[in-house]
Amino acid sequence: MRFILFLLIAPSLAMAQSAPDSLKQSATSRLYIGLGIGTSIDKTTTDEAQSLSAQAVVGWDFHPWVGAGVGLGIHDSFFNFEQFQYMPLFGQLRAKTPGKVGLVAFLNSGYAFSLRKDEGDEFFRREFDGGWLWHFGGGFRFRIRESDLHLTLNHRSFESSLKNVNIWQGEVTSEWEERRRFNRIEIMLALEI
Repeated sequence: MRFILFLLIAPSLAMAQSAPDSLKQSATSRLYIGLGIGTSIDKTTTDEAQSLSAQAVVGWDFHPWVGAGVGLGIHDSFFNFEQFQYMPLFGQLRAKTPGKVGLVAFLNSGYAFSLRKDEGDEFFRREFDGGWLWHFGGGFRFRIRESDLHLTLNHRSFESSLKNVNIWQGEVTSEWEERRRFNRIEIMLALEI
């Protein structure tokens, strides 16, 4: 509980200490490129699984505090002893406070494409598909020369589907679909230039 309270109070202290630097912030817009890696524990419909993710974002700060961009990532997750890989393609809105130490918050929305190939044989087939993605979070931003280092706590949520098809003598005898929702809390470290 004390750690959570610290996370809530520390940003205001960091902003108060960096207020003079915020007056020196340029009002010009700029291109930004961000690369991030993260790890999490998935909270899925029936189980928990370890996962890793990486993403790249290219965007434009149209105000010193506000920017927008597009991104592409990879998400690798183990679920019920199976490996699932997804490629999220998303748009991003973000806000940040100026100064050497500040806050950053973002919202990503897009589609997570399944990278797993359909599999099966002449009797049984499995078809994988992705789904809509929501990814939001916030944390600290540390200014290091001309780059920013972000340490954020995020929530990522997306759906996927798995269609199972039984086949007998070349004809489909039955099929059913499983929908999975991946909800995960993620700690991400990102470098922005």
